[in-house]
Amino acid sequence: MRKISITFLLFAWGVAPVQATELSHRFVDPMFGGNPGNGSYILSQAQAQDTNVAPKTPTVTLTAEEKFQANIDKFKLNLQNSILTKLTSSSTSQLFNSNGTIKLGSNLSFDLDNDGLPDFTVNVDNAPDSSGNVAVSVSDGVTNTVLSIPSIVLPQTTQ
Repeated sequence: MRKISITFLLFAWGVAPVQATELSHRFVDPMFGGNPGNGSYILSQAQAQDTNVAPKTPTVTLTAEEKFQANIDKFKLNLQNSILTKLTSSSTSQLFNSNGTIKLGSNLSFDLDNDGLPDFTVNVDNAPDSSGNVAVSVSDGVTNTVLSIPSIVLPQTTQ
């Protein structure tokens, strides 16, 4: 009987009503609606724990051969720009009059490598089209580009 009474007491104690309260949580971080007075404290704690170090920028050292190659590349670029500037200047002076009008029927050829074949050709139509534009065709032997230039044809005066 004693065994039954102990079992009954344990059972009664296990099913007895238990009181519980609602869990509540307060955000401490001011970004989440907590107390703004905690902001400086939280920031100082975060800075004290920060062990990250910004990466250092690697220094690049060029060998003498790489410096020489870089200088050769600069020379090639300057030479190419110089040639293109001369071509542009020559083309402009041969395609336009001193008053800025285009010379109709102009044909220019440029042989850059002295092989007897033109590397670039520039051809201007003999007359403007119906809308007053002059077609200028630029060809390098592979591609052909046609530019449409508005033109005002001035009557030529004879003296």
